[in-house]
Amino acid sequence: MKKTISLLLILTNVILMTACSSSQNNSKVQKENNLTENVSKIQSNIDSFFKDISKKEYDNLNISNAKVKFPNISEYHNLRLYSESNVAINERIDNVKKIVNKYFPEHVYSEDNLFWWGNIPGASSDETYADGWGMWPKVSENKDTIVSMNYNGSFLYESDAAGRNKNDAYFLLNPNTFAGTMIRGVGKSITNSDYEHLAGWFPTYTYEKIERYNIDSLPDISYKLYDKETSLSDAVNYAVGFFNNDYLSSFPDSPIKPQISAVDVCKYDNIYGYRFLLQNNFEGIAFDYTYDLGMVSKMSDDKIYSDFTNEAFMAKSNDIDFWYMTQPYTKVEYDGNVITDIIPPDEALSIMSDELTKNVIFDVITIDFVYCPLAFEDESSETTAEAAWKIESFNPNDEKTYIVYVNATNGELRYYTASNG
Repeated sequence: MKKTISLLLILTNVILMTACSSSQNNSKVQKENNLTENVSKIQSNIDSFFKDISKKEYDNLNISNAKVKFPNISEYHNLRLYSESNVAINERIDNVKKIVNKYFPEHVYSEDNLFWWGNIPGASSDETYADGWGMWPKVSENKDTIVSMNYNGSFLYESDAAGRNKNDAYFLLNPNTFAGTMIRGVGKSITNSDYEHLAGWFPTYTYEKIERYNIDSLPDISYKLYDKETSLSDAVNYAVGFFNNDYLSSFPDSPIKPQISAVDVCKYDNIYGYRFLLQNNFEGIAFDYTYDLGMVSKMSDDKIYSDFTNEAFMAKSNDIDFWYMTQPYTKVEYDGNVITDIIPPDEALSIMSDELTKNVIFDVITIDFVYCPLAFEDESSETTAEAAWKIESFNPNDEKTYIVYVNATNGELRYYTASNG
């Protein structure tokens, strides 16, 4: 399967199977006296920056096929992130009802279909329906407990829990931000017309990915969807408009905005679909994201960071049939002074080159600039995020992808590995 960005594999006589030199202890690495450059200058000259980078020779990096991305910014801040909300539970339930009614207009909302997807003390977790489908506690019967547990779980609206009905609706929603999963069922019915429940379906479970295209390089092609032939550009334009307007109107107070970065052409039994890959975005900078990385290792600095895998699916033209959105933040604040000078991409690559072993040539695939939020600690609703250069590369020696992060202001380096497939 052809990848969007081809990998030029440099064959070398390598004997070392590790990615970090023996002088490292697999912890964060900070390089002193890093060179810095003005953010505006990097942004306005990113193409020339990369041309200069491509002329450099690194002992262990091949950047001839790399693609560099940098947001349209002139400055930015480190962030402080929060996940709590003081909205009363009845108002939250009203929000669920509004969302269900908006995206399933032919469905009749019922509080009997609203469950709590999570543990509730005293409520059995072993009960099932006649077909063996799990029976979750009803929200209407457990409001006080849900509040006392600080909403540790999710709202589950599942109209087919007790059996399939006409015009079924499915949502699994974060109780604070209301981001989550929506399944209408067109894509699922294409691949399994006899399904009993909408839950438990992702496009990648049944559709085969044919090709991936970045949002800024779409070819002039069309595919036959469930109802009619639809061009890739028309599909993307609809999806961009949907998430910028229709979707956000359901979450008017959200500080984080969804942004489509790429689209997969997918196929099932000669019927095509479009899978949109989305990033969480704050003031032009994407939060860290992962797509199709398979099994991954621990982060080298032993900290736990959050990244986000968001997607949506178009099974028929001008319609979003499915989405999976992770966005846990209810409030964002600036943390510290404005940042106008950062380590430029060539310096980030130099830091990476210095710290990785010289016995392997890493094929650099992409260089991106992202926010890297730390995961919430237990019982905490507050965390922080700093920006970093995210450098994805392939090691032909161990056939793993290396995701390297270089902090944009202090040069700290960390990484993890991924086994694709």
